Amino acid sequence: MLGLVVNPVSGHGKGRYVWDTVRQELNRQNILFCYKITQCAGETTLLTQELLTQDEIDTLVVIGGDGTVHEAVNGLYQSQRLTTTRFGFIPAGTGNDFAKGHHIPTDPRKALKLLLDVHVPTPIDLLESDGNISVNCIGAGFDAVVARNTNEAIHKKAFNRLSLGKISYLLSAAKAFFTFRPFTATVQVDEESHHFSTVWMIVSSNIPYFGGGMKINPLAICDDGQADVIVIHSLNRMKLVSIFISIYSGKHMEHPAVSIFKGSHIQIHTQEPHFVQSDGEISTAQSLNIRILPQALQFLKPITI
Repeated sequence: MLGLVVNPVSGHGKGRYVWDTVRQELNRQNILFCYKITQCAGETTLLTQELLTQDEIDTLVVIGGDGTVHEAVNGLYQSQRLTTTRFGFIPAGTGNDFAKGHHIPTDPRKALKLLLDVHVPTPIDLLESDGNISVNCIGAGFDAVVARNTNEAIHKKAFNRLSLGKISYLLSAAKAFFTFRPFTATVQVDEESHHFSTVWMIVSSNIPYFGGGMKINPLAICDDGQADVIVIHSLNRMKLVSIFISIYSGKHMEHPAVSIFKGSHIQIHTQEPHFVQSDGEISTAQSLNIRILPQALQFLKPITI
């Protein structure tokens, strides 16, 4: 049976429309389902755990944005149901990087048809750090500050209603540009250690996208058992602007101030705590210990070649 976790306020109200559409279609097809509706931020993990206490649920479907996916997958992980429960996603957020990275249609009927038609899930990797699961990426530094500014910005809702989420993100980046201080960091990828000065950001990715469509790690593969790590460093403030803008196209990968690694165990150490974003969720840390959980999520996604 399907169990759905729905965030009706995701995408500033789009989640409610998507849920109405999906519910009508499930009823039309006489498909059995049960559901939980989130009432406040941060509730999805708990509601997922409550939903999964029903043994007859073999497929968890999330309706929401990247933050909703992040919390729901953590609910799966904490319930020890990652390997036994299939996972489906119907996007209703603003950035929808998870949907972009896995070629999930934004049309709710098409997304529902996809997950109903896919009978064999594709196992994908997850990122784990300090007991917290991330599906897209974990980043430290400038990108985390931009994500924090965006989450707190009073203009975010207005721009998102007008489908101008990228402008909101760029305004937050402009604010961070004048206040963020680059830092020194040691990055250990598996057995190799690398030391960097003037670090702007360090991002470990499972998919190419973050920040609402920016190709931070264009070559990232979701099921290869490795994270793609990018370090942007050794730049003055003005040169950062061109690098940051080029992330939208992925051309930043050619710049000498961009170092690229792949590995299954990533350790990051800095001299003082910095903001960290995990799928856009903000925390602070001085050290990060990131490991790959290979092919851990049983995902109902399109098969791509």
